[in-house]
Amino acid sequence: MLSNILLTDWDRELEKRGLAFCRYADDCNIYVRSKAAGQKLLAGMTAFLAERLKLQVNEGKSTCGRPWARKFLGYSVTAHRQAKLRIAPESLQRLTGRIKELMRQGRGRSLAHTIAALNPVLRGWIGYFQYTQSKRPLEELDGWVRRRLRCLLWRQAKGWRTRLSLLRRQGVSAKRAAQSALNGYGPWWNAGALHMREAFPKRYFDAMGLISLLNTQQRLQSRL
Repeated sequence: MLSNILLTDWDRELEKRGLAFCRYADDCNIYVRSKAAGQKLLAGMTAFLAERLKLQVNEGKSTCGRPWARKFLGYSVTAHRQAKLRIAPESLQRLTGRIKELMRQGRGRSLAHTIAALNPVLRGWIGYFQYTQSKRPLEELDGWVRRRLRCLLWRQAKGWRTRLSLLRRQGVSAKRAAQSALNGYGPWWNAGALHMREAFPKRYFDAMGLISLLNTQQRLQSRL
C-alpha cells in the first residue's frame, strides 16, 4: 500500500509518456521497442526516481532485456510471436530446491508422511502459478517429484532382499525383481528405471493423495 501511494507520481509520469508498463508494489516492467530505447528509458527513470521521489534504484535487479529473458512476479513470457505466459526459470528452481529440502527431511519417514508434507507446498505453488500457459514444465515437475519419491522408497528399502520384496509386492515378476534388486545402480538411477516406474506409476501416487501440478492447474483453469 505504501509503495502504491509513493509511486503514484511515477505511474503518472509513465502514463504521460504513453509507455506500456506493469507495476506491482516496487516491481515494475516497462515495455519499449528497442534495446537503445530501453537503456535510455532506464537511465531516465533512474534519475526521475532519485530526483523526484528520492528513491534509489537497485542496479543489480534493474536492467534492459528481452521480455522472455526477464521475469515479473515469478512469471515470464515465451519468445513466440503470440507470446504465452510461462513460469520463470527462477521460480521453478526455487520450487525444486524447496522439494529437495523437504525430501531430505523425510528420508526416515513414511511415504504417506512425506506426501502430506509436500502437498501444501505443491498446492500453494500451483495456486499462484495457475495462469501459466505452458504445460510442459508442470508435466516435467510432476514426473520429477514422483521420481524423487521412488528414490526415497528405494533408499529406505536397504539391502537387495528388502528391495526384492518391495518390487514383488507391487507385482513385478520374481525374475525381473531379482535382477533389479541386484543391479548395483544407485537410488536415483533405479527411481527412473522401468521396473520402479511400472511398480510405482502415477496412479499409485494419485491413490496416495499426491498433488499433481498439471491436473490441479487444469482444474483451476476450468473454473476461470
